[in-house]
Order: sequence, then C-alpha cells, then structure tokens
Amino acid sequence: MIRWLVPVVVLVYVLGAVVPAFGQCAMCVTGLTQSEEGQRMARSYNQAILFLLAFPYAIAVTFAGLILHARAQARGMTLWDWLIRRRRSARS
Repeated sequence: MIRWLVPVVVLVYVLGAVVPAFGQCAMCVTGLTQSEEGQRMARSYNQAILFLLAFPYAIAVTFAGLILHARAQARGMTLWDWLIRRRRSARS
C-alpha cells in the first residue's frame, strides 16, 4: 500500500498544478478578455505555460526509463521481462 502512496500523491500534485497554470493577474485577465485578439493571446499564454510545465516531467520520465533499462540489461533481460518478473515476485 505504501509504495502506491507516493505515485498517487505526485499525480494529485501534478493535476493540481494544472489549475493554477491558468491563473493570471487580475489586470491582465481584465485587459485581455475584453477583445477577441486579447482572448487569443490569453489562450496562447496559458497553453505556453502548460507546455513549459510538461518538459521537466518528460525529462524525469526519460531518465527513469533509461535507469530501468540499464538495470534490466545488467540482469540480461529485456525491460518488459524484468518489469513483469518484478510484478510477479511482488504479488507472491
């Protein structure tokens, strides 16, 4: 149970971080939402924030995958075989 707690907490934190990414100061929101061009700019700004938030997670997942792949190769297995074997041994 405890080993699933950390990923769940991280997932809740990441999903919670998406909502504040849409926040802008009150003056910016008021100024930008008055015109159609301003609304397009605000939408683009919000999408850029979300895009920039994704890269640190993508880098972390890439390094985690490389580490798992190296550990599997050190044991002479493919990554998928190693993960399946770990899962089976954890269940029994």
